[in-house]
This record gives sequence, C-alpha cells and structure tokens, in this order.
Amino acid sequence: MRPSVLILLLLPVADALLLVPAARVFGPWLWAWLALMAAFGALVLRQARDSVLRQHTGRAGWFTLQALLDNQRTVLAGFLLIWPGLVSDLIAFLLLATAPPPLAAAGAWEHPLMLDGRRPGC
Repeated sequence: MRPSVLILLLLPVADALLLVPAARVFGPWLWAWLALMAAFGALVLRQARDSVLRQHTGRAGWFTLQALLDNQRTVLAGFLLIWPGLVSDLIAFLLLATAPPPLAAAGAWEHPLMLDGRRPGC
C-alpha cells in the first residue's frame, strides 16, 4: 500500500482515538472547539473560493501555478478544519501557518520549488 494512502486512512483513526479521551477530559468545551473550528473551516473555504474568483476575473481567464497551489493548500486546510478531530485541526493549522504570503502582497516572492538552486531575491 502506498504511504500517502496509508496516511489518509490513518487520519480518521488517529482523530477518533484522540477524540474519545479528549471528550472525557474536556467535555462540552471540546464540542464548542469542534463547532468553532468547523465554522472557521467554512470561512476559510469561502475565502479560497473568493480568491479563485478574483484571480480568474483579474487575469483574463488564466491562473498561475502559484495561485493554484496556494488555493489547494487553503482548501485542504478548510476541509481539515471542518472534519471533527484534533489531529486534523493541527494539520490544518500547520498548512495555514506555512502558507506563502498572498499573491497581491508577495511582490517578487518565488515558491521554493521554483528557485532551481538560486537564493530568493537573486
């Protein structure tokens, strides 16, 4: 079995195994946290959708590879926030925290995979 498929299968299991003991310890606070994260995930997904629409209308119908990669990361984080679980929330926050700056504010920012051995800004 491929490692990526195994990780995808283990995420719900890890969330379930961690959610049951956490529910015993935190009780209703955990349910409030999960509801708040689901609402935040819906907000992140809506913002990603609006970003795609702005990029589509602003670039005469074509997308840059960087814009699509940034939106995929945001959409995945939004879905992970909606999924009930503490592990999925942690992964979503890591995805959002390590995201590159928005394209409008990035200026000459280049994705690390696109540098081809050069230093940023060179």
